[in-house]
Amino acid sequence: MRFRSIFVTSIILTIVVSACGGGGGGDKPIILQPDPIPTEYQGLSIDELKNISSELSYEDIIGDKEKGIYKSELDPAITKHILKQKGTLVYFEGMVEEIYPSSKEGVYTFWLCTSSWDRLRKDGIAVAECGDPLFVLYSLDLGPELKQLEVVKVAATIVGSRPKQSRDMNNIIRNPAGGGQISMAYTAPEVSAIKVEYME
Repeated sequence: MRFRSIFVTSIILTIVVSACGGGGGGDKPIILQPDPIPTEYQGLSIDELKNISSELSYEDIIGDKEKGIYKSELDPAITKHILKQKGTLVYFEGMVEEIYPSSKEGVYTFWLCTSSWDRLRKDGIAVAECGDPLFVLYSLDLGPELKQLEVVKVAATIVGSRPKQSRDMNNIIRNPAGGGQISMAYTAPEVSAIKVEYME
């Protein structure tokens, strides 16, 4: 009987330590990186990926506000609608707005502006609104070293959603708590890159 209670106690202790992040693995940073490329897309060119992509528009992915899919820019219904397309192959062209290197060499995330980027590119600085943005999980195994404000082609699969702060002056409101202004946030799709190339 005593052996049984020691055995049960040790199992409970192991479960508690694992749940609390024991074992030294809890201090590792979380690295946002692209998913492995699905077998059916391996070895395909960007043009081949474009040809077999779903042809979903940005509005198809996030849902149509006019049709009542969501009520505000951070409505959880947007994320729910995006997740209905999880794993779907999409193709977009756009401008790289911001690039975020990770702690793992050659792994990045970046914001891709899929509309209004022609206006941003002519200005030379990314201060206007990034239209229809995608948050892209990317590594150098999937394409070239990227530079801010460059225009690229992206084939990727939908993996989730990510909040984005607006830079559009029309979406900046006065902070009700005082202390200046705050920018509005909205929900954007998150995608895992399969192939990325510069526009010619």
